[in-house]
Parts: sequence; structure tokens; C-alpha cells
Amino acid sequence: MDLQKIHFIGSGGSGISALTYYYHQQGMTVTGSDQASNPNTDRLKKDGIQIYSGHEADHLEEMVDLVIYSEAIDRSSNPEFLKAKELGIACQSYFEALGELSASKKTIVVAGTHGKTTTTAMLGQALVELGEDPMVIVGSRVPFFEDRNIHVGSSDWLVVE
Repeated sequence: MDLQKIHFIGSGGSGISALTYYYHQQGMTVTGSDQASNPNTDRLKKDGIQIYSGHEADHLEEMVDLVIYSEAIDRSSNPEFLKAKELGIACQSYFEALGELSASKKTIVVAGTHGKTTTTAMLGQALVELGEDPMVIVGSRVPFFEDRNIHVGSSDWLVVE
């Protein structure tokens, strides 16, 4: 699928906000929405991305190629998700989109109960400093990654929690 415009539902979440920024950095037109502003949506807005507060069907334009949604939304009542389905726009959950992205990368996944964010950030920073320049998707904004929850990177490595 040749993607030009992607809309993100729930773009204030830690993982989905990272994907919003990633696709913006890839030169695609991206928009997003979340129930309310938070530090992730504020950062995306600062980066020049249109982020809407609240979920309204009008936030979704017909020219959108793909909708990526947070698993936190109610797909039976979210007006943006329902409009995407009505318009026949392809939809992917965050996890489906992440899976598609990771299919072309050597991926390191950090899992567990405690310490995932810290471990992911430390591993990502170590790989950057070793010259590997991975993409890193982490559950919190990291000062080393310009206060973002993502480091885009240029190698074929992906580190994600």
C-alpha cells in the first residue's frame, strides 16, 4: 500500500505517539486525535503535527489512506473509527502497525513487569552510542532522544518495549 496520509486515533498513547512521529518523519501527512491533550500530544503538536482534542468523525478526511488506532478505543462507538469503516479506509491497530514495521527490522523486544521503559531506553542509547543507530520506541519521553519517546534511527535495528 502506497501511504500518503495516515490518521492516528489515540495518538497521546506512548506507543502510538511514537508511530505518529515516525511516519511524520518519513514525509507522510499525519494527523491524530486523543480524548484530551497530554505531554505526548503536546510534543507532536510542537513537531508540527495536527492533533485534535476529542474524537469526532469530522477529524477524519476522506483522503486518508490508513487509520492506525489505539487498542484503548471502543471500536463499536468511536466516531473516527466508525467513519473510517464507513468510508472503506484501511484500519490497523497499533500492534498490527508495529508488527508490520518490525517485519523489515532486526527487532529487540523488552518485556516484563517492571523496568521495561528504563531497559529499552538504556539499550537504545547504548546502541546509538555504539554507532548502530536503531529505531527505539520507548514508553516514556527520553532526554537522550530529544525528549521524545522515539529515536528514528537509520539502521535495520528496532528496539521496542
